[in-house]
Amino acid sequence: MNYKNLVEIAKEIPNHSKLEDPELHDFLSVYEQYFIKRKNDNIKLIEIGIGQGGSPRIWKEYFPNAQIYGGDYDSNKLYQEDRITTFLFNQNNVNNMIEVGENFGKFDIFIDDGSHQMVHQINCLKTMWHYINNGGIYIIEDLHTSYWPTFGGKLHANTTIEFLKYCVDAINSLAIGMGDWVKIPVNANEVRNICEEIIPTINTTLSFIHFYQGLCILGKK
Repeated sequence: MNYKNLVEIAKEIPNHSKLEDPELHDFLSVYEQYFIKRKNDNIKLIEIGIGQGGSPRIWKEYFPNAQIYGGDYDSNKLYQEDRITTFLFNQNNVNNMIEVGENFGKFDIFIDDGSHQMVHQINCLKTMWHYINNGGIYIIEDLHTSYWPTFGGKLHANTTIEFLKYCVDAINSLAIGMGDWVKIPVNANEVRNICEEIIPTINTTLSFIHFYQGLCILGKK
């Protein structure tokens, strides 16, 4: 059997946006580095934002033994087929997100390709991180919207990018306020307070945070 990578599979499957704008992103080539070692595992992958329905079929083709889940706020986009289950998922409703996690259990790969609105991306991460298996990864796509006002974005404002920057601080938060080689910056308390908010849900189990063009991948211990 000839091995097909994600880009090759995506070129054969219609009705998705994974290849639509290579200038802003090349997500599938990045994913290959993370997914290849789990390609034949019995994993659970979920993508938020079904779009035209093609991307769950990319994952189904790539992961032959995986269960694929898709969430979307539009019930007209939902469908069911072998190894693909889709359901309503509202990133603006924390109770709904918790209900999904409780009903379907923990996931090995979580992809947020949903609304791309700042508050939705942040609340989804803070809520659904609990429902990621140990050793799993959480992916946020299309982070360029953190710089687009129509999505609530603005440079150095309260955006998803800025929240993720604080996750970098949080993963190193043990050092904040310790004896130091240099003077603690004047905004240390601000950083520490935000880290304390992040730590209970993310930082204590965050093993890595990787940034790419328009993309962030967080690994869970």
